Amino acid sequence: MTRLKLTMSLLFSIVPLGVQTRYVVTDLGSLGGVNPFEASASPASAQSINNAGQVAGYSYLPNNGGTRGFRTAPNSPINPATDAIPTLGGTSSAASAINSSGQVAGYAKLANGHTHAMRVDADGSVHDLGLLSGTVDFSLANGINDLGQVTGASWHSTPASGAPCFSLGGSVAFETAANSAMGVGSDLGTLLSNCRGSDGYAIDASGRVVGYSAFGNVGDPVQHAMVYIPGTGMRDLGVLGGSVRFPAASGINAVAYGINSSGQIVGQSTYNGAPDYTDTHAFLTTTAGGPMTDLGTLGGSFSAAFGINEIGRAHV
Repeated sequence: MTRLKLTMSLLFSIVPLGVQTRYVVTDLGSLGGVNPFEASASPASAQSINNAGQVAGYSYLPNNGGTRGFRTAPNSPINPATDAIPTLGGTSSAASAINSSGQVAGYAKLANGHTHAMRVDADGSVHDLGLLSGTVDFSLANGINDLGQVTGASWHSTPASGAPCFSLGGSVAFETAANSAMGVGSDLGTLLSNCRGSDGYAIDASGRVVGYSAFGNVGDPVQHAMVYIPGTGMRDLGVLGGSVRFPAASGINAVAYGINSSGQIVGQSTYNGAPDYTDTHAFLTTTAGGPMTDLGTLGGSFSAAFGINEIGRAHV
């Protein structure tokens, strides 16, 4: 599974022509609506593509009908009659990732207006992945592997004995069992003894999850990229640097977006000498627990890496 960050729904195909490579751009279209917030903006966004050429994302519906996730047929544009992903009883849905068998991870509104993570199987069946725990009815899914394991974030309750957390809950990363909803053992916690927040963005075939977690001081945390390794727990991947500490989520922070089967991880991080706290550099690690390598920019002050393939090439 490859995660894309595209503001337009386009499919790029590479066709070998001798020693040259020709890029064919296919307009994937939309589910028929327009962007109600900006008429000139794309009405659809592609988020992920699998090896079969199926694309998943979300699109606006006609007549201000909200948004729906979509999953295309292999190497095909969006078909509004067949490709829209249902909701969980509410008004909207979105697809975040797709695996090699066509299973989709995403999120959707319930009839009560709250949002839950969901998995959509290849046959179209929709599964509410539920919550970890707590009083806030919220979860969402960002990644899925070929076993049907899903990762994302969900509200959870901090145990009453967790004095350092002030007995407050938060949104933390989760990992489901194969083709299952959240359950016992799905809560991945944080780098702060289950305090503050974390999120899972991608999951590989061995169940390793990458994303971010609060780190440092419970009262004044920063955000570090992390990898969760089954049987080992959550590991801190750190940051490239930075100096601004407030607000923490926009100050010193890093997030990992992709991991390949070799354990190489990519993402983005603040860095030393950044002209603004919103500026980040793409990073790469050589192993699942290795140090970050700053990938730099093309001359500006910002870059980010959202995916990495099996030979170590990053999508920046």
